[in-house]
Amino acid sequence: MLRGNISGSSTIAVFLFVTGPGLDPRGVALDNLNIPAGRGLFTTAPVRMEDGRWPYRWDTSAILGTQAPGNYTVYVVDAPIDRLRFIKTEYATMDITILPMEHPTPATPFDPLLPVFALAIAASAGLCRYFSPRR
Repeated sequence: MLRGNISGSSTIAVFLFVTGPGLDPRGVALDNLNIPAGRGLFTTAPVRMEDGRWPYRWDTSAILGTQAPGNYTVYVVDAPIDRLRFIKTEYATMDITILPMEHPTPATPFDPLLPVFALAIAASAGLCRYFSPRR
């Protein structure tokens, strides 16, 4: 779960995209790594008007595209602008690491609930881990 809070803006949604190894430098949608940000397609999260909080449940098991192990940055912006066009927009970032896939040993029975990869989401509020189920 990604979440945050926005202040000083009357936007009804925040726009999210990710950058990292092998991805378009403008950033890409969180649910489809093949779609560059800024072409009208962003991942969005609604902003609660009463307190400016926004949540986004990132289902990493349903991402289209290749998720190579490495360091990535998730951007949260208050306008539909890609990373290369930041001028007057407000934004925040979260660094994540995608770890290599773990393969069961031949002696280990297949368990569909073992994690395929883990995302370590480091944010100023602390560290949490999100595990994606094996497909």
